[in-house]
Amino acid sequence: MKHSNEKIKREIDFAVENHQYLEEKRKHLKDSKRESNDSKKEKRKHSTNKMCCWMIFIVLCLAILVIFYFVRSIKTNIVDDYYNKKEQIEKILPQGKEDVKQGIEQGEQLIGETKENFEDLQQKYEQAKETIEDVQEGYEKAKDTYEDIQELKEKAEDFISPDPVGPEPE
Repeated sequence: MKHSNEKIKREIDFAVENHQYLEEKRKHLKDSKRESNDSKKEKRKHSTNKMCCWMIFIVLCLAILVIFYFVRSIKTNIVDDYYNKKEQIEKILPQGKEDVKQGIEQGEQLIGETKENFEDLQQKYEQAKETIEDVQEGYEKAKDTYEDIQELKEKAEDFISPDPVGPEPE
């Protein structure tokens, strides 16, 4: 039995060693495949990375040129418009100053005339007030004179025609 036990034991040891050998081989094959795949990917990445970078650079340059073109064309129009308006304003400004000066002078003249008219009206109002007072006084005097004349008239009538008969019977 010893002989058969040893034989079985040896076969088991060979089987284990064979199994370990196969596992190592498989690992080694997997590692080599990974390394080859990684190197292929790296090679692909490098070539695509370079291509991608160049494409991005070209697109970026084109975008910058387009932006520069539009900014320059818009800026030219805006600057030309600005200078045209500035020239128009500079031409109009002296004329506007003269118009403002004339307006101020006319306003001052109108104020002077208005003050003179106001003073004249004030004097006329005072004169009218005095005239009204004089007329009122004249009216009062005329009224008093009229009453005096009426009294004198009655007295004169009484004096001219005295009552010869006396008092009138009732």
